[in-house]
Amino acid sequence: MYSVSSLSSHPYFEEILKQTDISTMLDPLTGVLSRGYITRFIRYLIEKNVPFALGMMDLDNFKHVNDNYGHKIGDGILVEISESIRLILGSDGFIGRFGGDEFLIVYLKSNLYDDVHAFYDRVYDSGKVLRRSIHIEDYDIFMTATVGCASYPLDAKDYEGLFAKIDKTLYRGKSKGRNCYIIYVESKHSKLEISMLAKHSLYQTLREATTSFDDKNAVFNIRLQRAFAPIAENLRLHKIFYINKYDQLKDPVSDAVICGPCRMSEYATKGDIHALSHLEDIQGELPEFFSALHSLSFNATMVARITRNDITYGFLVVCPEEHTMRMWQDDEYAAVFFLSHLAATYLEETHSELE
Repeated sequence: MYSVSSLSSHPYFEEILKQTDISTMLDPLTGVLSRGYITRFIRYLIEKNVPFALGMMDLDNFKHVNDNYGHKIGDGILVEISESIRLILGSDGFIGRFGGDEFLIVYLKSNLYDDVHAFYDRVYDSGKVLRRSIHIEDYDIFMTATVGCASYPLDAKDYEGLFAKIDKTLYRGKSKGRNCYIIYVESKHSKLEISMLAKHSLYQTLREATTSFDDKNAVFNIRLQRAFAPIAENLRLHKIFYINKYDQLKDPVSDAVICGPCRMSEYATKGDIHALSHLEDIQGELPEFFSALHSLSFNATMVARITRNDITYGFLVVCPEEHTMRMWQDDEYAAVFFLSHLAATYLEETHSELE
């Protein structure tokens, strides 16, 4: 929570605090600056022509947290993450709550791309802010966020222009699958339109997967590769494997055995789909499976049972980009479940087994 002394480190807030009680300046839940004061501060910096970088942070899948753990836990997440941002900023900037699970981050130390990049690297990869499990009451909740960022006056000369660039980069981050930060670069982002950054609809993605899978002349592993391609492209997934009847993890591209036995059939008995934000959760229970994916530089996975009419044919294993931990999204659950259903239907109709 901001204190009088921490805010007074900047002349703008020092002057305001001479006639305003600090409690009116802070968001009552998180203790960071309220929307009104953080946006007025940004306008002040632009008016005084002070260089800075502005980031909009949107917590990933926050509705899932509220729906599954309750609003008290959700509030705790907001407090924890905003405080960790405040601490990592230190005297180099300020954070304010824009609304809901969105925060504005004003980075004053530099507005140069490499410096801003280095700052957000610390936010994402230090293990102190994002891409980490937050322990609240009896729960450990893995949290990520998406940030869109632009700099004044390098990218925009006024308040409205700066926010337009931030909106564009934030949507770009969401279209890439969230859990990332995007810093505005004119040559990369100037021609992007927010309407074009919206994801390919899930319906279109699954329709393309169905069409790709329905190749009468292709064997199972080729069908699987082709059906996964539109899902991978539109949902920022990277690699698919399958586990056959011998409990071996296989690569459908090379048809090579990655490891086995994986003992997945012993582990995945609670339901049809299991999503792991970070592989360490199964290191003790499935050491062979963990070691295989870890050696390939994957840090998260989703496992879906290939089942139909009470017969299990094997499992699909889907991984995001290498070295990525993530909070899995509803559309990813739906796409992977649908793909497992396509696979099961094919295997049932052809009386085949996964070799």
